[in-house]
Amino acid sequence: MFGDRLKALRNEKDMTQQQMVDAIIARLIERGYSKEDAALSLGTYRNWEQNVSIANSKYLAVIAPMLETTSDYLLGIGTDNEDDALEGDITGNYFDKGTRAIARAIAADRDLALLFDAARSSSPEVIRLAHEMLKTMKRKEVGDGEDIDQTRHPDDADGEPVGTPG
Repeated sequence: MFGDRLKALRNEKDMTQQQMVDAIIARLIERGYSKEDAALSLGTYRNWEQNVSIANSKYLAVIAPMLETTSDYLLGIGTDNEDDALEGDITGNYFDKGTRAIARAIAADRDLALLFDAARSSSPEVIRLAHEMLKTMKRKEVGDGEDIDQTRHPDDADGEPVGTPG
């Protein structure tokens, strides 16, 4: 099913398999992947279209928007491509409106997407430090005398705002 849908949508875009491979690699590099991590062979792509294998989430995250659909549709979870797709926005997969808004913001902003990708592989201590640095930068932006949002980091057991001595 995945391969059939992938091939049909690629054909609708009048793209060759090689053009799809090149476009996928380019999108991954735009998202901050190294050339090595963004590598994709034509043989692997052909295997996807022939239903020999299925693309992993890294590739699905760029393929679905390119083809103006959702990863759910490509994987056969959804049946109606038109209703599932939000103008090529895979964030339509989220049921919660708040989560969907956050996903859209991340998808629309390359710098935010890079930050999010980096955070996913960072330790809680690195995330806590980055959060503290961002709050410090925000204080400088709004002025030292003004109060900023006292967002608490989820890992702060004492409930104190990040950066506040406990």
